[in-house]
Amino acid sequence: MEVDVYSLSEGSRLPLIDETSALGTTAPKDRLISVLDQVEMRVERLRRDTVRIEEEKDSLLSTLDSVKHSELLGDISECDKEDIMRYADRILARALTVEVAVRTDRDSQQEEALSQSPFLLIIV
Repeated sequence: MEVDVYSLSEGSRLPLIDETSALGTTAPKDRLISVLDQVEMRVERLRRDTVRIEEEKDSLLSTLDSVKHSELLGDISECDKEDIMRYADRILARALTVEVAVRTDRDSQQEEALSQSPFLLIIV
């Protein structure tokens, strides 16, 4: 049993599990651990990709803000300026529909330490 390539035909990116693989002589526990190891690697890759996408979104929003406040807008006609602003607003509205989040689970002790960290930085 091992995680096979992604299933693209279903439109989802779920790993397939092949229970008839050549690992048939391996103990069931080891086979399951192997599957979980592979899934864990993909989860970590997904988390990294999500962080990268979040950074890209922030960069795009920053670029849109720069365009909307550009000094170059003063060098074009009012009609063209309105067109550019509408275009930028349309792109901004679409960008804001994308929500990206990676949550880090913490226990109560970690939450307490995290809530105190800004105070520690100020003291240092």
